[in-house]
Amino acid sequence: MAAIAYAWAFATIWPAMFETAALLGADPFPALPRGARALSRPGSRLAILVGAAFVTVPLMLPSDVRPWTFGFVWLGFVLLLDP
Repeated sequence: MAAIAYAWAFATIWPAMFETAALLGADPFPALPRGARALSRPGSRLAILVGAAFVTVPLMLPSDVRPWTFGFVWLGFVLLLDP
């Protein structure tokens, strides 16, 4: 039973570790092709918008509902950081 708990703990932490490593290894000012705009794809903009909603809306919910929305907050940060 302890092995399942350890696997669950690492399964939730490892994506954050890989995302942080990718963020730290990324070029903060990537070279864009001439005439290109950052976040020009509609999917990227939609992901950022949904991520911002997932992070902010749970804060405005009643206090008895907030504990059930932790998954949305985690997913919201993934959607904010990944595009």
